[in-house]
Amino acid sequence: MVGPVDAKSENSLSSLSAEKREQFRSAFFHVAPSMFLGALDQTIIATALPAITGSLGGLSYLAWVVTAYLIAATVAAPLYGRMGDAFGRRRMLLWALCLFVAGSVACALAPTLFILICARALQGFGGGGLKTLAQALLGEVVSPKERGKFRDGWEPILPLPAHSVR
Repeated sequence: MVGPVDAKSENSLSSLSAEKREQFRSAFFHVAPSMFLGALDQTIIATALPAITGSLGGLSYLAWVVTAYLIAATVAAPLYGRMGDAFGRRRMLLWALCLFVAGSVACALAPTLFILICARALQGFGGGGLKTLAQALLGEVVSPKERGKFRDGWEPILPLPAHSVR
């Protein structure tokens, strides 16, 4: 049952939501670059991968380059969730970002297809934590009841990399 809302409770609700909005904005602008980086990487790789594997002489192993990343990211995501609980989500997000960047550098310097596949696996171990931990950090700021409202703020960042490559 819903009762009448008086002016005092309405003011406290609007000030609370303004405070929540400010907390969300602060958290979002700190974790959005990692989400954007992970999505941008996938967009670039999807476009350039046939040319990369062709130049390394292993077009028949194209699927392994993609699968190595996906398997590593799938294994790493729940591990990052648990380690985020144990060691802190911010610390683990920085760790995931470092692994992701190290894997990206290794991919760029890979002289053979085998090293490229291993580097993509390393990149996947980092990439598995980027979106998982970013959303967990945003979840710390926004209560489960309000996440539907605030989710509109962070979901539009995911399609942006697809448009930035074209």
